This record gives sequence, structure tokens and C-alpha cells, in this order.
Amino acid sequence: MAQPLWLRIVGARQNNLKNVTLALPQLIPRLLQRGFIRAKLGEKIVELDHGLELPSGEKELLVVLDRITITADRRARLTESLEAAFREGGGHAVVDLLDGGVRRFGEAFRCHACQLPLERPHPLLFSFNHPLGACPECRGFGNLLRYDPARVVPDPEKSLADGAVEPWQTRIARWHQRELLRLARRRKIDVTRPWAELTEAERRWVYEGDEEFSGIKGFFEHVEEYRYKLHVRVFLSRYRSQVLCPACRGARLKPQALGVTVGGLSIADLTARTVEELSRLFNGVPLSEAFLSPSGGSGIPHSRPPDPHTLRR
Repeated sequence: MAQPLWLRIVGARQNNLKNVTLALPQLIPRLLQRGFIRAKLGEKIVELDHGLELPSGEKELLVVLDRITITADRRARLTESLEAAFREGGGHAVVDLLDGGVRRFGEAFRCHACQLPLERPHPLLFSFNHPLGACPECRGFGNLLRYDPARVVPDPEKSLADGAVEPWQTRIARWHQRELLRLARRRKIDVTRPWAELTEAERRWVYEGDEEFSGIKGFFEHVEEYRYKLHVRVFLSRYRSQVLCPACRGARLKPQALGVTVGGLSIADLTARTVEELSRLFNGVPLSEAFLSPSGGSGIPHSRPPDPHTLRR
């Protein structure tokens, strides 16, 4: 049986810590080959005689931060502490807010909640007309063309024998209709019953087929190999309908673009609002002095957006 891993703190001394040695049944995963580590918050140093001993003999990082209330004069100290945490934590830091829970931060440009890798924001990232910004699933259209069962079987009161599967009633697809009836009878499916009265398993077989029968799905996949012919594209279009893209939900942009938010809203959320709504929204979004100052490079000389009526003109 594997031995439990323990955190062993040996000789912790600072403030009210008087040469404390203890063991905790918990593992901090970041391993460092160091004999001791200083964890700094402002001017306070926690000193250890040794690092954290593991059964393997390797040392681990322990960062001890005192409780602090953030005020204007302490921001520089807090910034220094976070920089130290990033440096010693390999670009990762965890902050436990007393009233806000645990927050995870990292230097890598990614969402630290879902680990989605992000791209540095640039204009083309927010354009669904460009490959760099378009949703890869729908290619920036916001919807997909899918074969519509209501178009494939437009009259559910018809039976298979009466031609319920509409695309197989054409001259070039008659062979598929004959195979359907032959194999359906072998499976003891009543081909004279209306499509709507067939069981779900029977309708699924007609759509998906099996090792002997390609089904409607296999039929369309085969016909799509000849999409370079105009009449084939026209034929296939009769049985397709637009459905909302499941990846972007109609936003038309890739996840990396939708992951960038202003005031908690993505560019898709913002463009769905009226100018008046945007005016009220941006009036409530705090902007830093560096952004508002001409020297900050933003080119925006005011802290409030233009009047929406001015934008209309």
C-alpha cells in the first residue's frame, strides 16, 4: 500500500511563529529542488529551516502569506507578493479572498477556469468574416446546413411502400427504394404502415441503416461525393435546413474571441444591443487613467462615450 504524502514544515520562524515544526497530510504539487523558500508579503519574511520533505526526498514549495486588507498604500506590497508567487509558482498563483473565495491566476494567456487557450486580442480575432476570428464549426455563418427529417419524409402519413422517403422516389434513386422494401420485409417491418406509426427503432434503421443497408444517412454521404456537379448540389439542398451552430450558438466567432469581455459581455453580446443600451453600459464601465489619458496611447480624450444621438448623425 502506498505511503501517504505529508507536508513537513521544519523550524518556521516569523512574527508569532517560534521555531514551529509540524506535519500536514496534504500535498502541494509544485516540486522545487530547494533547501528553503522565503515567502514574502510586503516586508514580512517567513523563514524555514528546510523545505517540505516528501517520501521521494524531493523538496516542495511552501508560500505563507499573512492576512492583509487591501488599501491604496498596500497595493505595491501586494503586487510585489503576487510577482513573487508567479515567479516561484512557475507562472501560477492562487489568491484566497476572505469574502470572494479562491481566485486562480496565471501568466499564460488562457482561461484559468476552463483551461481554454486564448489568443492575444487583435482586430481580425473579432471578425467572423476572417478565418482568424470565424467559428471553425460554422465558418462564421452562425448556422449549419443539416439534413432535415421533415424534408426527407415530408408526409408522415405515407408508408414506406407509398414512398414516404421522398428522395428515393426519383428515377436515379429507385434502386434504394427497392432495397429499402426488400430489407424492411426481411426485418419484418410493415412497409404498408404510415411512417408516423413505425417504432422509433424502425425509423432509426431507415435513417442510419446497418451492415447491409446504407440508410438515408449513407445515401446522402455517397451523393455528396458528387457535389462538384451543379444538379447534385441542387438535389441535396432540397433536404437541408439551417440549424443554429452548436459551437458558437449563432455568435459566429471562435471561443477565443468570445472569451474576451468588456463589463462581463462578449463582442457578440455587445453587438446585439442598441446604441442607447451600449451608452448606458459603457458609462458604468470603469476605465483606468492610463487608458483614458492621451499619453496612454488609447486616443480617447474623454472618460465617457459619445452621445448616441451624435453617433446617429
